[in-house]
Amino acid sequence: MENTKLIISRRLIIRKFEEDDLNKEMEFFKEPKFHYLSDKYKPKEFIEDINLAYENKSGINFWHIVKQGINESIGCIKAVKHEDGVRIYPIINKSLRNRGYGKEAFEAVMDYFFTLGGYKKVYAKLNKKNNAFKTIVESLTLKKYDEDERYFYYQINNLDYMKFFAIFGEI
Repeated sequence: MENTKLIISRRLIIRKFEEDDLNKEMEFFKEPKFHYLSDKYKPKEFIEDINLAYENKSGINFWHIVKQGINESIGCIKAVKHEDGVRIYPIINKSLRNRGYGKEAFEAVMDYFFTLGGYKKVYAKLNKKNNAFKTIVESLTLKKYDEDERYFYYQINNLDYMKFFAIFGEI
C-alpha cells in the first residue's frame, strides 16, 4: 500500500501528520478509541512513528483530518491492508461530531483507495455500541458480512461503490 500525502474533499483535507500538528489541539488523542488504533500516548511519539511508517512505506496510512481554509484539527483516520482490500477506521473529535465530517472523511478515503489505489474492497470493523459509525457505514452502502460478540464487520466492493457513485454523483 503506497502512502499518500493528501486527500481533499468538499470541506476537509486529509493529510499526513506534521510536526506543526503538535501545536494544535488534537482532541481525538484523548479518546479511548484512539488508543485502539495506536499504542502511542504522547502526540510527539505518535507523529514520529507515523512519519517513519510513511518513509518506510509500511502499508499503514494514518492521516490527520483538518478543515479546509483554517487547518483546524477535526480528527484522524487510519487505513490498513485487510485481505483483498483496506480497512478504514475514522475518529472525529467529540466536540465536532454529528456534522457530517466522519462520513465525508470515510467517503473520501474510500474513493481514494478504489479510484487511485486500485483496491477491490473496503472494510469497516465497528463496535456494536457505536451507532453513529454504523449509520455512516450503512449510508455509504457497505454491507454487513459478519459479526461477533463485540463487533460488526462491513464491506463494499469496488463495483458496488461505482454503482453508488453513479447514482449519487460526485463526492
